Amino acid sequence: MSIPNCKHIVEDLAAKFPQEWWSAHRPSGGGPETEAFIRRLAWVLHSTVDPRFGLVGKRGNPDDISDDAICFDGFSALGDVDPTRGNVPVTVLDVIGGAGGPNPTPQWGPAGPATPRPHAAWVKPVPVGDSSSGGGGTPLPAPPPTPPAPDLSAITKRLDALLTAISEIKAELAVVRASVDAAHSEASTAAHESTQAAIRASDIKKQIANLPASSAPTFPPYEGSFFGRRVRLEPK
Repeated sequence: MSIPNCKHIVEDLAAKFPQEWWSAHRPSGGGPETEAFIRRLAWVLHSTVDPRFGLVGKRGNPDDISDDAICFDGFSALGDVDPTRGNVPVTVLDVIGGAGGPNPTPQWGPAGPATPRPHAAWVKPVPVGDSSSGGGGTPLPAPPPTPPAPDLSAITKRLDALLTAISEIKAELAVVRASVDAAHSEASTAAHESTQAAIRASDIKKQIANLPASSAPTFPPYEGSFFGRRVRLEPK
């Protein structure tokens, strides 16, 4: 008797339900998460391929479900028997290579026999989701569509306009600075000239104070700059 090779179904379900596949036998010891994939696979094989496919009760214990193997009833490839049903022949098929490790891979082939006694219980699987869709449940959702690339031309134009405006502002600031520098220079010149005029006036005042009362003072004309203008003062 030959057992159908269903490795392609293992590969298909592993691709459709990656989280269940990754969690199989992780950690070892069984449970809802670690058994989810093997229970799904067993139901698909049992309901769509051959009803002799079922779950494996490890070492003949139907309450200790294998996380990475399937049981085929009525034929023993390596000598396993089911002690819960009068030692009928069964074959244990390993379907996950490296289960619980970093890189599990789909596989299909007899495993065993169990030691120290070649016992494996055949356990009838229960329905899991909609078997007509290749295992039921909720398949891995399709990835969201890739959003279109943004149109950067409008942003580039706005940046160019901003750079132009900045250049114009810099030019205007340069003009203002030149005007401020010129005004500062004129103010400095006017301050210097006013200081010189004050010194000249003080000298004239001292000369007048030192003259005799009967003397008639004579003064030469004064020429100079006052706040940027040339002036001439003549005594009368």
